Amino acid sequence: MLMRQRQLRLVSKSLLLVHGASAKQFLQGLTTKDMDSLNNVPLVYSFLLNVRGRILADFFIYRGNNGGNAETFVLETEKSQAELLEKTLKLYRLRKQIGIEPLLGKTVLFRFDAEGETTQKQKATIPENSSDWMADPRVPGFGFRAIRKIEKETAHDDEASSSAYLRHRLAWGLAEGTEMVDQIPLNMNGDITGGISFEKGCYIGQELVARTHFTGIVRRRLMPFRPIDDKNGRDGFRDGFLLDERGKRQGKIICSHGQLGGLCLASLDIVPPADCPSADQSTTPLSDQSAVYPHSDLSFSPSVRLFDSSGAAVIVHRPKWWPSVS
Repeated sequence: MLMRQRQLRLVSKSLLLVHGASAKQFLQGLTTKDMDSLNNVPLVYSFLLNVRGRILADFFIYRGNNGGNAETFVLETEKSQAELLEKTLKLYRLRKQIGIEPLLGKTVLFRFDAEGETTQKQKATIPENSSDWMADPRVPGFGFRAIRKIEKETAHDDEASSSAYLRHRLAWGLAEGTEMVDQIPLNMNGDITGGISFEKGCYIGQELVARTHFTGIVRRRLMPFRPIDDKNGRDGFRDGFLLDERGKRQGKIICSHGQLGGLCLASLDIVPPADCPSADQSTTPLSDQSAVYPHSDLSFSPSVRLFDSSGAAVIVHRPKWWPSVS
């Protein structure tokens, strides 16, 4: 049975063109992803870090059409980050003969299985006419991306597209754009979404990332949350910490979008692993979850009940697609 697919135009995205004889080497020394990965795939996910090892920007890198000695790459990032990303790349360019400029007249399209928000299957249906559709490299099954020329006759409800993409992304527990800024990449699941190559050479901010990875100490990770009470969902949640029933801090809200829920950094200790859904006494019983997620299959999605500073309750859960992480 074929799944129904939705196609969205991501108007919140900007494209940046990086080209020149040494463009690959230039990006290799700055980004967290090994640029040689693009020898095998057309699209990768990556970060630009500051010297403290925290995220300045996250972006996708598309392999461009190279001609002669030129190397061409297209970077997709949030519009709110595009100017900073361009300025930062130009700052590090120094005297290298590399062009860095906005790519105009193009737009980013996203396509996903409409049932993917609830099932989170690890394999998505390949779109028809798929020659320019590329699988989102972060999570198998999340969806497909494409860069297309902006056509005036192309009908997209931009507001509805933005809302649908946000809903889909939150359901899968994926952060983007300003949600990532000044966070530690491994806390934001950069390792399990393929955004970091641990075997590549040096890049800005590598020391903290490598130390955290090789010590194996990651105490908090990004997880999605949803409101328990409809009223709290409508009113939104206060930014700040998430507390357990004893009032102890167990998480921090990264973003909140009313009834859609949001994303938070939560302590791994309080949300049980997938093979132990009731390991913690504060874990919401599976029988209660249908009321919280009436349209979702969360029978194998371990979760915990936490509270914001006003006492509003939320359910925080580990996404189904997570590998075995500690």
